[in-house]
Amino acid sequence: IAFGNTTKGERIAASFCHICGRRNGPQMTLKTCGNFKTGSCRKVVCERCIESYNLMSGSEIVDEITNVVWKCPHCVDSCPARARCHSYKISNQKRYASQHELSDVS
Repeated sequence: IAFGNTTKGERIAASFCHICGRRNGPQMTLKTCGNFKTGSCRKVVCERCIESYNLMSGSEIVDEITNVVWKCPHCVDSCPARARCHSYKISNQKRYASQHELSDVS
């Protein structure tokens, strides 16, 4: 199942870190969630956030023998407070509240 930014049905990982919002570039490397291959997630996290928030334990590193794959904090429900999903949730709640206030006045 393809979703998000797609080109001819191909899945494309996100371009911005899910936590800090930094964009992929020559000085920045983004790690893609292990659920990307199954089509259930396209989030990425930059190396700086992985290190700062200690998001990668030894058991989560991709291991060709055991097939253990790193999963992003969103997929394991452990996003830091700075993560985009938290800021989007707050923005969406404010938008929803203001839309309902306007419809109640009408």
